[in-house]
Amino acid sequence: MSASSNPPPGYASDPYLDMLWVAPPFFTGEGTAGSGSPGPESNSFHVALPTVTTAMEQFLSTLYPLVDRYDAVLQQVQSAISGGTIFGQQATYNTQNSHIGEYAQYGLPDTNLRKQGTEFAAQMNPALTRVMRAAGDGIETVGVFLAMLGNAGNAYASADRASAVPLE
Repeated sequence: MSASSNPPPGYASDPYLDMLWVAPPFFTGEGTAGSGSPGPESNSFHVALPTVTTAMEQFLSTLYPLVDRYDAVLQQVQSAISGGTIFGQQATYNTQNSHIGEYAQYGLPDTNLRKQGTEFAAQMNPALTRVMRAAGDGIETVGVFLAMLGNAGNAYASADRASAVPLE
């Protein structure tokens, strides 16, 4: 995850999400060495690492589009909030005269709409920020789960490599 660009004034930065992997890592069992002491005896069990890899691939194929869409929407939201015009805070109007010799005036401030837009933005901008934070946090949580699933697969592969059949 990379740091976000400048947030609108008064707002915390929302995360920009980025994918850690293109494909699940190989389960090599390296890099997860334990204390070297034997673990407790247990009943036999089976872990199908290809099934774990398939599940991780499915997670990745779902996460990639979510991350791309989230980052794009986050930029739009931050731009809209920073621009200060999305809710009519800078609304104007033009006069129209059909009388010959009279001219129209353009860009006159619409004070009533500007006031309402500013009041609405004061409530809506923080709500938009909270929605984006919740979405980013949710996507990031799935990414953390995916990383933990990868660590679990690698830990199993490491334990399998280090296991030995007792000689009797």
